[in-house]
Amino acid sequence: MAEFDIPPKPSLSKQLLMTAVVLILVAIIVAIFAKAIIGFIIFLLGAIMGIGSQVTKDNPLDPPTNN
Repeated sequence: MAEFDIPPKPSLSKQLLMTAVVLILVAIIVAIFAKAIIGFIIFLLGAIMGIGSQVTKDNPLDPPTNN
């Protein structure tokens, strides 16, 4: 009869520990990307509002007044 070399089963606690470590690392990376994306959106909103405030300060849309 042939003998089979069956590898031992990995322990469940080791699998759970590695799964937890991988999920924590993924959560950290997702949090960093989310902060960067939200920061970029806030930067764009600030730039748009800053340009808009400079445009409205000069009142280019007001009709000319004849003095």
